[in-house]
Amino acid sequence: MTWNDVIEGRQFDVTVRFKYGLHDYLTVIECKDYGSKIPVEKVDALVTKARDANANKAVLVSTTGFQSGCAAVAERNGIELLVINERTTESVGTIAERMSPALKVENAVFTLSGGGTYELEDWGGRLHYLMLHSRILATGGVASPESLIARWQRANPLPAQPETVPLDLPPGSILYVPYEGERHVSRFTFKCSVIDVRFTSAPILDSHIRDGIDTQVELSDLAGNVRHSIRKSAIPLGFDGTIKPGQFYEQPAFKHRYHCDGIDGDMVTWSLVESYQHGQLFQATYMQKTEYSGQYVLVSDPAVITRLKLMLGTFRQK
Repeated sequence: MTWNDVIEGRQFDVTVRFKYGLHDYLTVIECKDYGSKIPVEKVDALVTKARDANANKAVLVSTTGFQSGCAAVAERNGIELLVINERTTESVGTIAERMSPALKVENAVFTLSGGGTYELEDWGGRLHYLMLHSRILATGGVASPESLIARWQRANPLPAQPETVPLDLPPGSILYVPYEGERHVSRFTFKCSVIDVRFTSAPILDSHIRDGIDTQVELSDLAGNVRHSIRKSAIPLGFDGTIKPGQFYEQPAFKHRYHCDGIDGDMVTWSLVESYQHGQLFQATYMQKTEYSGQYVLVSDPAVITRLKLMLGTFRQK
């Protein structure tokens, strides 16, 4: 299997090559994550690409389904259409003792004094951590984004509909983000809505970790028949190469980031550099067999790598 393959100048998301008897076979796969159903034109485009590549089979996978007419075009040209869905296997009743309304906050954005904006990253519990641990320094004192929202909430009723709230900051305010430094800011804007949350006296995992454990990924045909099902955390993702010491990796299912400290035989030493659980940063060092390396994907974002280097340096000094 090859990711992001190019054949005769045509790019395919995934190609699968195998040999059966004396014959070589090629399957080409395109994956679409659109906000709406896939139009017929995309199926036609795959028909042409697959023929140019002399593919034996072509598959088009969508997260949102297909528009009317796609099935007929696919059937005439031997294209297989599949829909991928995520389904949570956990029953709410198994962990929830009571439900209560709460304020959900997202799209937390600071307006920079010199122009532009800075949005607090919402990935794997990081937003919760930054809301608690970032600091806004001003002449009137020090506050966190969480405390600013709490102050606003005490003075305003819960919104009946999702609402975007702008809060002007005192002149000369400075935002300090852990491991990212300082920024001069003039306004804090966030989107909020009321949702039902689960309360229980028993300890539970953070929501993004629990979702990684309980989410089942299903691949279905247009008739709704499940063709393949796998737990999200079990999907092998390390298709871009082997694990190498000194590089940073992430585990998308659980939204954790790691540093490969070294490899000795069939054992990898990992530093868990970035894991957010209930608004707190959790770090650790552990060993794991190389056979599980397929669960990790290389981190390529330069800004994230810079932050992870600072976090790793601080962790090693502890």
